[in-house]
Amino acid sequence: MLDGNEDDDCREILPVNNKYFIALTILFTGACILLFNIFYKQAKDARIMSLNAEQMIHAKQAALGIEDLFATWTRNVESLSKMDGVINIDSTGKHYMELFYEANREQIRSITRMDEKGVIVYNYPISDSVGKDISDQKHVHELLLDHKPIVSDVFKTVEGFDAIALLVPVFNGSEFKGSIGILINFENIAKRYLDVINLGETGYGWVISQDGRQLYSPEPGFTGKSVFENMKNSPSAIVMANDMVKGNEGITTFTFDRIRDRNVGQTKKYAVYMPIHIGKTFWSIAVTSAEQDVLSNLISFRNKLAFIIGVIFFGGMVFIYSLMQEITQRKQAENSERESRTKLAAALASMTDAVFVSDINGQFINFNDAFATFHKFRNKDECAKTFAEYPDILDVFMPDGRRAPLDMWAVPRALRGETVTDAEYILRRKDTGERWIGSYSFAPIRDKNATIVGSVVVSRDITKRKQTEDQLKEAQRIAELGSWYWDAKTDVTTGTEELLRIYGIDSSVEPMPSFRDQKGRCYPPDEWERLNNAVQETVRTGVGYKLDVQAIRNGIPIWITTCSEVVRDSDGQIIGLHGTVQNITERKSTEEKLSQMVKTVDSANVELRAMNVMMINRELRMVELKKEIDALCKQFGQPSRYG
Repeated sequence: MLDGNEDDDCREILPVNNKYFIALTILFTGACILLFNIFYKQAKDARIMSLNAEQMIHAKQAALGIEDLFATWTRNVESLSKMDGVINIDSTGKHYMELFYEANREQIRSITRMDEKGVIVYNYPISDSVGKDISDQKHVHELLLDHKPIVSDVFKTVEGFDAIALLVPVFNGSEFKGSIGILINFENIAKRYLDVINLGETGYGWVISQDGRQLYSPEPGFTGKSVFENMKNSPSAIVMANDMVKGNEGITTFTFDRIRDRNVGQTKKYAVYMPIHIGKTFWSIAVTSAEQDVLSNLISFRNKLAFIIGVIFFGGMVFIYSLMQEITQRKQAENSERESRTKLAAALASMTDAVFVSDINGQFINFNDAFATFHKFRNKDECAKTFAEYPDILDVFMPDGRRAPLDMWAVPRALRGETVTDAEYILRRKDTGERWIGSYSFAPIRDKNATIVGSVVVSRDITKRKQTEDQLKEAQRIAELGSWYWDAKTDVTTGTEELLRIYGIDSSVEPMPSFRDQKGRCYPPDEWERLNNAVQETVRTGVGYKLDVQAIRNGIPIWITTCSEVVRDSDGQIIGLHGTVQNITERKSTEEKLSQMVKTVDSANVELRAMNVMMINRELRMVELKKEIDALCKQFGQPSRYG
């Protein structure tokens, strides 16, 4: 059996209003989904930015390496072309050509001397081609016309293999005597500069010529063909290829159905591309990675974020259900028109937001002191007097300096039963010319029979907030990512302007400090030791590092993520490091806030019991409700609704 107290407790559990409960549930569910998408998108965008930076480093490294290689070959062959024996094609010249080939046989396929008509007069080590006229080959034809060094595309040689030709003219004084050239083993170049590009599971590099011929690709059957033919089924990839053959540099995304030699269906790829300048022509290199590499690094973050948002959702639903019970109890207690009017007047007086109430005709019947202040009046009496002289509010305030239709103010919409929230207008006082931005929310007022009898409007000055939002949007547009290079021999560190800005260093006053001088200046001593150990380990092993460490900017601690790779000379010796630095202070702050949210949700039941005790009457309950909503807005980075 139940005693009397237990019976009273049972009567306190009232059925909630299904319509409002469903609406709040949908709203809160949408807010949780929105939060998840916002945080996940921020993490994904940061990872994409980091991936593009890594790809750009690989592309620049490969481009510079290939440019330096061909410049070296050109100088060496030009030196041969000036020897008398090579000019006269005597035994001494042939001997020098043979020695040159033997010294570089791993990188070149043959060395050839042609006469001024494009006929091969000497070829080592392939002698079968002597006497053949190859003047119809594109690169040979161009050299015979302008007598200048030239590098060919990948072409099929008379011996039957694919190669790249480097031709240098031979002169006897001012007389053109033909050319000397080498056939370069492009597969060797590809393995040296392109096969080493390996980002994640899908990242790789490929090269096209100025006319769009694919000089190198890990995709089987692509090398030697037109890139436009290879990518004809991907319009977005064709757009990128068109920009590449113009010699441009860029970052883009496209869809393609292959990853290396596997057909995987339409896959989104992130790519960077830039030109490789070779002689008077250029090639273009692209480094691409599939979206799966970006997403695979976010799986752990996504799962943790989903768990936290799920906990917040569960706690919020408990709060909403309890809140709806309180609302049901209050509605049952509101049974008289006089009590409603009294409470309305009290609410107007206590609210900090500007509020006014109109009748069914849209004429003012009540407003609070904050309403007068919002509209730049000295007091409520001056405001009432002005509106008595000008019943139409648009005679006093013209949105954006123009007479707007009455419907723009949404009062008629509220009187038709609609609710309009956060309508923003640029206002101007007609008499003083003062301008500001106002946010208005309109809602209908209904009597006990659900008949609309007027409207209520809540407004606030959001001028400063809009200015702050504009500034934040501009700040967020700039990604804080800088790059650096450390010379192991000189211990000199150079960095981009963005890198100096991250550390708060004015480049017009001082240069980037050396690595050892960054201790205490750019990093706390203990964090510098961590970074120094990583640097020493990289120099020792040749394996790059990636760290999240604390740094110092203008005396204020910040969080950065820094990564590096080694730079080697032609002998494979490490001569320095290069890498990137990104400011991740905001991300760290977000992680801390999410951790705090979990702790807050853990204590939700205790807070709800305390809230039930605090809601003694309607007005106090309303105050507590506003505080809770403002707290949630603050946690989620949204503007305050009532503060």
